[in-house]
Amino acid sequence: MAGDDRQFILDSYEKVDVRVGVSSEDNFRVEAYVTNATDEIYATGAARNGFSPRGNVLRVGPPRQFGLRIVKDF
Repeated sequence: MAGDDRQFILDSYEKVDVRVGVSSEDNFRVEAYVTNATDEIYATGAARNGFSPRGNVLRVGPPRQFGLRIVKDF
């Protein structure tokens, strides 16, 4: 709507990220991680968009992700 000045109010959320690792004396590090461990669905932003059928766009955060990092420091 033209002249529509309503604000978006996003719900609060809690996101849990976990990382554990070990280091060696020869500068190697191994880390296991999980981001968004509870697989929370959460909005990171909202905007008005004339290209969307309803005129609004909601951006959501990424789902749970996990991985392993191996790092060598020089």
